[in-house]
Amino acid sequence: MTKKGWDYHVGSDLTTGIEKAVAERNANERIARQLKAALNEKLAKAEQVLKSEAEKQIAKQTTMTDWKELNLPSAKELLKTLELPESPALINRANNHQEALELLRNELGVKAGEQKTISTPVGDILINESWLSHIVEKRDAERERYVKLIMPTLKEPTEVWLADYGNDDFRKRYIKLFSTGSKQMLVVISILNDSAIWNMIPMPVRSLDNQRNGELLLKNY
Repeated sequence: MTKKGWDYHVGSDLTTGIEKAVAERNANERIARQLKAALNEKLAKAEQVLKSEAEKQIAKQTTMTDWKELNLPSAKELLKTLELPESPALINRANNHQEALELLRNELGVKAGEQKTISTPVGDILINESWLSHIVEKRDAERERYVKLIMPTLKEPTEVWLADYGNDDFRKRYIKLFSTGSKQMLVVISILNDSAIWNMIPMPVRSLDNQRNGELLLKNY
């Protein structure tokens, strides 16, 4: 049996035991938080899938039309008559595809491999980082310059249309008009792919009317 030295204190063993207990408790709490976060993420994904399936079924029952049949003003007339916000400032062109993708990630608040859900007036949508790369693939289009127009378009769209792309592929078209700038904004949401952002296309106002067809989900005027 090992004898304790003359300088041994009972308190030192007690302190060490308490420290170990605290460390174990902290480790267990950390594991519990990680498990809870993983479970919440799985539940959120499952909920998104259910919402997407429900939207697909609703979309199949919709009646498709267009802005003319609904006697709506043309996009050019809307631009002249509505009180519209100014366009956010454009950013500088990226030097390459990777830099453009990083600009997109930063503005939308997602890191590589991540995703997040945001609310819009016609339902939640998914921003999945893995779907963003193709948006800025066409380098001559310089779409990253218009990245600051995306969130205003999703949060306060001028119109939202549900369009039929065929083969049960329905997509929401968020259209936003701005009082300044040479381009307006179209953000396309793919219901087929968990209601995720599929594309964003800056376009002149004369081209917008070609996108105003399907079922009108919202008009903010």
